[in-house]
Amino acid sequence: MAGIVALPAASAGAASPGFTSPGGGSLSGHTITTAALPYAGTKSPSQIQSLAASTLPSWSQNVKAGQNGVTYTPTILGGKPTVAKSTKINLLIIPVKFTFTSFSNATFDPTATNPGCGVTQSAAAGLAAGPEFSKSKFTAGAVKLGSVQYLDAQMRGEFWNMPGFQAKYNTVLKSKTEPLVSLNVSGGAMASQGTCQQMGAFDINSWNTFLVGTLFPSLAAEGVSPTTLPVFLFSNVVMYNGSTANCCIGGYHSAFDNSSFSNNPQVYGVADWDTTGNFGANTLNDAIPSHEIAEAANDPYVNNATPSWGHVGQVSGCQANLEVGDPLSGTSFTDTIAGVTYTLQELAYYGWFFDDNIGANGWYSTKGSFTTGATLCS
Repeated sequence: MAGIVALPAASAGAASPGFTSPGGGSLSGHTITTAALPYAGTKSPSQIQSLAASTLPSWSQNVKAGQNGVTYTPTILGGKPTVAKSTKINLLIIPVKFTFTSFSNATFDPTATNPGCGVTQSAAAGLAAGPEFSKSKFTAGAVKLGSVQYLDAQMRGEFWNMPGFQAKYNTVLKSKTEPLVSLNVSGGAMASQGTCQQMGAFDINSWNTFLVGTLFPSLAAEGVSPTTLPVFLFSNVVMYNGSTANCCIGGYHSAFDNSSFSNNPQVYGVADWDTTGNFGANTLNDAIPSHEIAEAANDPYVNNATPSWGHVGQVSGCQANLEVGDPLSGTSFTDTIAGVTYTLQELAYYGWFFDDNIGANGWYSTKGSFTTGATLCS
């Protein structure tokens, strides 16, 4: 679908709608990380399961953690690995163009290329054509996971040795690129303006308030509903928490009760497609989208509890949730499709969090960086 989404506040000849972000401060010397915002809703996991026809397909199953003997019941998107079925998830790519009015109208457009900086493929085109939706041959050591999408390879790999696993279990992303959303940002911050390393930034809280309260309602008529997984795609735009001292967040996922659809739970993701190289080669192009899409699938409502783990990846302390990207943030590999090389983040397997050896090849992560389960964090 082509075009530009016009929010209710916009009118012919008027400025683009947008939001105001606290700003100021330097964006230099920061590292990139990701986030997960808690489910902003009231429904329990069992209530969410009862709404299966009105939300994304999901399943739950008890798992007894090897670290502490406690039983957990995570909710995972897709179908059960013990059922020989291919389950489709409708993922909507929603490109968001930002114009920073406080910085000479510097613009970041995920549907645009920048040949002068060596960017010959737009972020939106790259995500749609890359390994999230196109098939590649994935393996886990000697185990052939199949010619599948990256998320499907991850999901097959992490449950490969689950009792009753079915070889025809697949989780398939069906993509649709929505019209470009064009927004103004007042405030925020900027790095390396006028160069190939130019990068915009704004407060994650200001953005998410606008996203849930204004942007989602405006997109209801576009088919953005709780039965879809929308991913809001940025191009060289990151976020900070309150001030630039708490920069830089490259993406996050979350969920809320969508009032446009009977308050059914809405899962969504936000991800930057980086071509600046400001944070190194491990976070280029599809690295952050692959992180967020996999986490949305493994912890859709940001409430999948696990034994406490930490001191690994981007986690300097301890956390206790099924965030498959966080333990391996900064660890990546590449995949080439139609002559284009994409960077993908390696992901922890489900079994790593529960010290449950059910992954392909006895591994606990996509490429085998983890060969044992997580230990209790203190």
